[in-house]
Amino acid sequence: MKTVTKHSLWASGLSLLLCAALLLGTTFAWFTDSVTNTGNVITAGTLSIGASAYDVDTSKDTYQFAGINNGQAFGFKGDGQDLKAENCPPILSEPRWEPGVSNAKLLTVSNNGSLAANIRLSFDVEDNGLQDALWFDFVQVEPVQGSFVKRPMSELNTLAQSMVIPLNGGESVSFILVYGMDEQADNAFQGKSFSADVTVMATQASKEEDGFGSSDYDAAADGTPDHPEWATGGTAQVTKPADGWAEETVVSVPGASVTVPDDAISGSANALKLTVIRQDGPSAGGNVPVQDGQGAQYYDIALTGLNDGNTLPVSVQMQVGAKRTNVKLFSGTDEIPFTYDAATGLLTFSTASFGPFAVVYDLPWDGSVDAEGLEANTNAAAKTVTVDTPAQLAALAQKVNAGTTYAGYTVTLTRDMDLSGANWTPIGVNGKMFRGAFDGGDHVIFGLQAVNNLAYGNGFFGNIAAATVRNVTIDGAFVSRYGSSSGSISGNVYGIVSAYAYGNVTFENVHVKNSSIRGYGKVGAVLGMAAEPGSSVTALKNCTVENVSVTVAYNGGGLIGLAQNVVELTGCTTEKVEAHLADSASKYVDVDTTATQYVDGQPTGKTMPVKGKFWVYPYQGVDLHYAAWGDYYTDYYYEMETETTGWKLEGVEGNAYIADGLCHNK
Repeated sequence: MKTVTKHSLWASGLSLLLCAALLLGTTFAWFTDSVTNTGNVITAGTLSIGASAYDVDTSKDTYQFAGINNGQAFGFKGDGQDLKAENCPPILSEPRWEPGVSNAKLLTVSNNGSLAANIRLSFDVEDNGLQDALWFDFVQVEPVQGSFVKRPMSELNTLAQSMVIPLNGGESVSFILVYGMDEQADNAFQGKSFSADVTVMATQASKEEDGFGSSDYDAAADGTPDHPEWATGGTAQVTKPADGWAEETVVSVPGASVTVPDDAISGSANALKLTVIRQDGPSAGGNVPVQDGQGAQYYDIALTGLNDGNTLPVSVQMQVGAKRTNVKLFSGTDEIPFTYDAATGLLTFSTASFGPFAVVYDLPWDGSVDAEGLEANTNAAAKTVTVDTPAQLAALAQKVNAGTTYAGYTVTLTRDMDLSGANWTPIGVNGKMFRGAFDGGDHVIFGLQAVNNLAYGNGFFGNIAAATVRNVTIDGAFVSRYGSSSGSISGNVYGIVSAYAYGNVTFENVHVKNSSIRGYGKVGAVLGMAAEPGSSVTALKNCTVENVSVTVAYNGGGLIGLAQNVVELTGCTTEKVEAHLADSASKYVDVDTTATQYVDGQPTGKTMPVKGKFWVYPYQGVDLHYAAWGDYYTDYYYEMETETTGWKLEGVEGNAYIADGLCHNK
């Protein structure tokens, strides 16, 4: 029998305590497994823009525009300048320019980054007296080429900043920049200069989606502070003056401003903060109606510091681009009233609340013809036609040129027309006549370009007969046989409104401004020639011509080039009309004398006063004097019949006879 002593009992107890302690301080070895995914990285996307400029290469046959190089085709050299390269020389370097010269550059912009971007060009302009003699245009290169429009150089930066081009990563876009000096530039521009630093800007485009499917998380990106001039807008703040708010406080951002009445400002506001963000598309305010042939610009506008529930109107002014047609303004989805200055591009409206706004306008005519639309707008029973679009206006020209005279009809424009996107074929060519009434409805036809190889009869209308043209303004027209860069002055019977007018014709409330026309003879700002000598009457009532250049060799006028019938002028004016008399083979003289009638070399005793600018053309021993220019018109009444029968100018050097007509001036 085993004996248990006190000592063994104590040892056994100690062993149990030690085992318990070991169990309490131990972790069991669980079964485990694992999967590791490596390489998880969040990387910011990049905006990286490349830009290169290319010079003209006349050996290539790629592009062709009326108004450049006599319409000859040209391409561009393959060794373009990288605008990001160190010490890149200026892409525009024209040290010895003269009237009539022109040039073109190809500018290619590429998105080398990973993010979608919006691209815009900006020009930092410095004019040292030459700007008014220069013209330009941008043409974006597409699979189908665009058209060329002569624009004043003063609009360079405005047009550039109105062009926003979305560009995905890896994509590129190209522009042709054409520019030149007006042929009519005079000695006042000698030694003057013009400079423009070109900047290609990019900012985020609201294109990529986040994990929740949202693509507008970056909608407010405007490039600030890298490119504060990127878009119309930005953020500006005016703090409260020590003596309190003024009666009206103006807060401005680039391209926009608000004028806030004191009573609209919250009494607790220490600052007024204006934020204008230009968007790529409609924002949270919803869609606005934009039809085919229309463009739109979208803005989010916020103004903090107003009274809660303010009902007092705040005046807002924004730069939305010049010469827009049929402009509409929407607050959210509601159309609201406004005023718009097409010459400056400034739009002004009043609102008590802020948020999304949209400006909708017509795009320039692209050369298309809408015969179906014109037919639908023709009421044969009432003998009326309404024209809603430039494409319908082009269809009208096609109908007349195919033989439809519209005699007894009234054709009415329902809106302004922008024809700047394509070349215009006159209404009534090759002997075809418009014989109806054309009513512009007090609307404006912008950007007419009629550059046609027509020896006779060029303008908005070619031929009208027993017709009426009324209530229309033509702004920014260019009418010529050849393009603006051509040194040749050719073509007869050219008028911005109409070339020929036959029979009794009336122009009433017709206005021409900011335009240019060139031809050899019988050239007028309104009408080229009132034809059919005799008792028929050409009546101009309340017609105006302003800021128009007329280039002509003889029979030119601020209203009519040459009148073969009776002219009746009522309430008509011409202002800032420049006559450029062009014929290097002959001379021009200022005449202020008496003309005596001769028959078979003998005076009849009849005399008349003669005054004006005459074109002298020596011919078989006689110095023929053609009426060269009249502030209003030249006429056709006193024509030399034979070498010894006609009206001889007394006291004028040489055997000076009136070849045709007198000058009718102010």
